[in-house]
Amino acid sequence: MVLLNWLFQDELLFQALARGLADIILRKEDRYIALGWCTLVRGLVEYEITMDQFSNNGIRKIYNAMLKILCSCISRLSFIVCNGSTVQDGFELPTRLSVAAADCILDLTKALTRKTSITDVSSRRSKSSNSDVSNLPTTLVPAAVGEKKVKPTSKSAEFSNKLEMELLLWDHIDKLIILVQRLLAINFPMHPCFYLPVQWSRKSRPLHAKGLEQVLNWLQEIKEHYGCSQDEAGSTVPKAGVLLLSSCWKHYAMLLHLEDKKFSQQYKDLLDQYLSAIQELIANSQYLQFYTDSDSKQHTKNTDTGIATRKFFLNCLSLLLGRLDGKQIERTVTEYGMQISRALIPQEWPVFWVLFYWYQHLNHGSYG
Repeated sequence: MVLLNWLFQDELLFQALARGLADIILRKEDRYIALGWCTLVRGLVEYEITMDQFSNNGIRKIYNAMLKILCSCISRLSFIVCNGSTVQDGFELPTRLSVAAADCILDLTKALTRKTSITDVSSRRSKSSNSDVSNLPTTLVPAAVGEKKVKPTSKSAEFSNKLEMELLLWDHIDKLIILVQRLLAINFPMHPCFYLPVQWSRKSRPLHAKGLEQVLNWLQEIKEHYGCSQDEAGSTVPKAGVLLLSSCWKHYAMLLHLEDKKFSQQYKDLLDQYLSAIQELIANSQYLQFYTDSDSKQHTKNTDTGIATRKFFLNCLSLLLGRLDGKQIERTVTEYGMQISRALIPQEWPVFWVLFYWYQHLNHGSYG
């Protein structure tokens, strides 16, 4: 990785190496080569973050260009995910390669949602290593992301790059839908050593499956209702769905990973933020209801805003809690049980709490 970082500082070498790397997965059928490729690409995508303290980071300088080249391989990775499972005792189980391919898609698409400038080194040095679990969106409705014209500023190039990445993510929404469908259909193991015969299904991880279903429905809805249109000059105009997808997928992709070594260190931070966001939304909705009762249109708009945003955080909470193992569930119930109850009961989501309670006892039975 250090060698690639050094080589990528030369533009011509970068173009040749990056395109050659993409050609490997597109042309080679060997599953061992493909597995190594997925591991390497995940490392490249994450390397820029871990090496943030170095201003001469070659990968940082060409990060967006690298993403555009590597994202051309998402269709191939999707094919591997769809065709890389085996049937055992009536259950469809993934191979090590299909797990790696799924995580590679998640890493590539999550990288497209990054909001900070890749070359802005000084502002990023002060950030913690848990940047992925910070800066949660507080509102996720189309009106919030807006479709207003952006005034020319000194950051117009940065805005243009960010928009280009968001549009690239939107171009792959069909692949995201397919990926989530496969995550629902395949019995991915819940054991950290995913090659062990531990079955993952709606019976063993119902809460995570519930979250997957909600994410799948959401992806299909925004694809149908939003998108991109053409202005009079023929250029692409960002619509609400493009920005909405970028805002939400950053967190969904992080919570859908099948092999994530950082999860055990991050899940409490994520849980704190999701619960705090839900509590804040509850308080704000009560405040808005009091002050907007005289304006039915405004009240309806605010209600829709609150519902859309609460759904997002509840989906995240479902995916997060559904990934916990027996010991993590026990600690979470002990430390956060009352907070979770207060967050969920006002949402009129009794099924969510029932599933969580069921999942807790199921895991105690499985691991105890």
